[in-house]
Amino acid sequence: MRVFHKDELDYCLALHKPIPSLAARFALKEAFLKAIPNRTQSGIPLNHICLAGKSTGRKEFYVDERSIKKTGLPQSAKVDFSISHEQDFSIAYVIISTDETGMPIV
Repeated sequence: MRVFHKDELDYCLALHKPIPSLAARFALKEAFLKAIPNRTQSGIPLNHICLAGKSTGRKEFYVDERSIKKTGLPQSAKVDFSISHEQDFSIAYVIISTDETGMPIV
């Protein structure tokens, strides 16, 4: 459980083909770390970043409270994301913005 949160493993391992979903979640973790403006990502364990599946099909993205403090992001920060996978390929992107302006944090 060094890379994936327990919720991610529970969800993905229950799927018929878990590997594509796990790969897409790994891509999302990388995208989130690269989107952090001050690049403090070295102290954030990957399993503190989680995309959990819901029974409704909607996904919930969250970062452990201790790790979010390390990012220096304001509490008003909003994380938008998209993930996708098709056969052997996975892709993810993350945009971090503030509620006041809606503009990406650079």
